Amino acid sequence: MNEKKAQKKITDRYIVQLANELYGKNTIQADACRHILAAAYFTTKLGASIAMIGGYLVEILGSIKMMIQFKGFSSGWKMDIRNNDIGIEIGKKNKKASFNELLELTRNIIAKGRYFMPSGRLYSDEQPS
Repeated sequence: MNEKKAQKKITDRYIVQLANELYGKNTIQADACRHILAAAYFTTKLGASIAMIGGYLVEILGSIKMMIQFKGFSSGWKMDIRNNDIGIEIGKKNKKASFNELLELTRNIIAKGRYFMPSGRLYSDEQPS
């Protein structure tokens, strides 16, 4: 995808749509992809501290929304924050990477099972040997 077009689409929730297209809607892999890719992208654009704070705010707002809907105080915090951390590290190590390069790095992590599950453990660690 054209880099300028990708950057414009990111504001249109493009990362969510892309993750759903790649891994299926409402799958753990799509959720991990969203968090890792968004954190990596925003780290390259805004810095690691802002990306981290943004990730925490999204999780807090998600938890509040769940409470308002009487669904309890849970937003997948453990999994999402840890996947955000993976993305932040990618962004810090690849500051000049394009969106497409960050996407490829994210896809490699998903393919290797090196993303976090709702249990807070890595997917690859939860698979039988």
